[in-house]
Amino acid sequence: MGIQIHLNVAYGDHPRQRLDLYQPEGDDRAPLFVWLHGGGFSGGDKSHLPSLLRDYLLGQGVAVASANYRFVDDAELLAPLRDAARAIFFLISESKWGYLDSARVAFGGLSAGGVSACWLVWGEGSRVVPKPRCLALVDTQTTADPRAIRALLPGPAWRIESFQRLFRLTPEQYDEPEWAAWLETFHFPARVTPASPPVFQLYKTPRLPLTAELSVSTAIHHPRFGQLLKERLDAEGVPNDLQVRSLSSNSEIWYSSALEKMAVFIVQSLTEPARV
Repeated sequence: MGIQIHLNVAYGDHPRQRLDLYQPEGDDRAPLFVWLHGGGFSGGDKSHLPSLLRDYLLGQGVAVASANYRFVDDAELLAPLRDAARAIFFLISESKWGYLDSARVAFGGLSAGGVSACWLVWGEGSRVVPKPRCLALVDTQTTADPRAIRALLPGPAWRIESFQRLFRLTPEQYDEPEWAAWLETFHFPARVTPASPPVFQLYKTPRLPLTAELSVSTAIHHPRFGQLLKERLDAEGVPNDLQVRSLSSNSEIWYSSALEKMAVFIVQSLTEPARV
């Protein structure tokens, strides 16, 4: 199967509004998976798309896109999240990508990119893009509400700078009534319904004991976030899988195996009849 590769495609005027699209050749309309990179909303690059995931999906006839986005230093509030919506809307509406099937779209990402993917399903972004066939999340903060993170994790992770910069609020402002209702909309587990898409979650951080001594970097990627979302998905009857690395496993071997399981989950979700 041949692959058409389109690099640095502009979906907006800003230099960061660029994406790469890997598109199987053929006459059939291909389903699409969109990847959003991590980096705390202030770093990272579309080139960080896991090659194992990309190659497996392409081999199954799934088009794959990886998008850059503006960072939190942009003038627009929530620019990284809004660009995720712009990129997907561009891909499914741009006429020259006529062999993409807009009815069969999935998306996901790593850490901050996973937050954007969650926002596209359970936040304001759901008004812009269609409901995906599934979500694929790696090391993701399944709640971006700092107050929920404070209740979930001991220690200072809830004060992490990336969310302060995303929301343009200080930790002292989080509990002020004028901001509380808005931040609550970023607590994604509370917004899960039986109609939510299937979710595959993968955490490279093992289930370490949750103590205040954990580094912020470790705590903010802890699989407790995945368990929090899984509990809500299970309660609502939404198909899901949560893969967490054990302390004894080889990290590289485990990650490759988990990514392959994620790829199979994505393909199944894109090829089976849509959930209603």
